[in-house]
Amino acid sequence: MKKIAVMTMALAGFAAAPAMAQQTAALVEDVSAGVAGVEALDYVSAGQTITLGAGRTLVLSYLGSCRRETIKGGTVVVGPTQSTVTDGQVETQTMKCDRAALRLASAQASQSGAAAIRVAPPAIPGMLPRPEITVHSVSPVIRMKEPAAVQIVRMDRDGQAPVSVPASARVVDLAKAGVKLDKGGLYRFSQGERTLVVKIDDTARADAGPLGDRIIPF
Repeated sequence: MKKIAVMTMALAGFAAAPAMAQQTAALVEDVSAGVAGVEALDYVSAGQTITLGAGRTLVLSYLGSCRRETIKGGTVVVGPTQSTVTDGQVETQTMKCDRAALRLASAQASQSGAAAIRVAPPAIPGMLPRPEITVHSVSPVIRMKEPAAVQIVRMDRDGQAPVSVPASARVVDLAKAGVKLDKGGLYRFSQGERTLVVKIDDTARADAGPLGDRIIPF
């Protein structure tokens, strides 16, 4: 019986390893031309190896640790919260980001990502829903599974007209679209039946800034 138990635990460990390797860890903010396997605004997974080589740069925003890395040259192994870099240089900074975005980004990157965004529940008069993520710029970046128009509605204040944001690609930068939301505001982002309640932080930046702390996985 002991041998069977040990074998069962070992097999469970082997089964868990691929799942860990597929854990979405970071967002690619920018990458030099010619780097194989990644493009700007891709998600990368823990365990993934990226070869930069001399003169090439990769910028990663880790959604779970709020760590932003600018990596120059070498070979990069993506970790759960930071990279391991061989023969390259790394500059780091700490972002203000919401770790709930990691859960949504992981779901978006998976085959079942569409199910991660729930259908909006019936509104309860006099009550506001809790935000599902918080972003730290008044002009977030929306990253969608499929390009389609997004409706943005202010929830905590009456009298503001809804904003409709067209989307011809899977990524829409509201800064480039000229859309600025209000600091401290609570908004519902809707795309068809999917919805996400987003809080704009009270101290949100007016400028664009790093993607990692203004990304909305939708």
